[in-house]
Amino acid sequence: YILDKNGIEGRYGVLWVNQVISRIRYVDIRSAEIQQSLIDRLLTVGDVIISSAAKQTIDILFQGIAVPHEVKEVILAERDKRQRLERLNMKEQSGVKEQAQA
Repeated sequence: YILDKNGIEGRYGVLWVNQVISRIRYVDIRSAEIQQSLIDRLLTVGDVIISSAAKQTIDILFQGIAVPHEVKEVILAERDKRQRLERLNMKEQSGVKEQAQA
């Protein structure tokens, strides 16, 4: 799994044979959910399930990771930050267009 400045990437497949790469931009993340069994909770491990606005299915699955709640919070905080920035940029661009038309 890769979390970088633009989004999240998951790579699936055995030894890069038939490898599938899924990538989601932070602004496109719809939800991040935690899935844990009782034993997982005791060991503080679990799965983080990432879904995008484009699909109703799982896009990226972080399986068996340590402190999944922290990972989820980091992902959602970054998503919220990126969405706020995108809204501000859209407002600024519409303001520039309105000034140009006046």
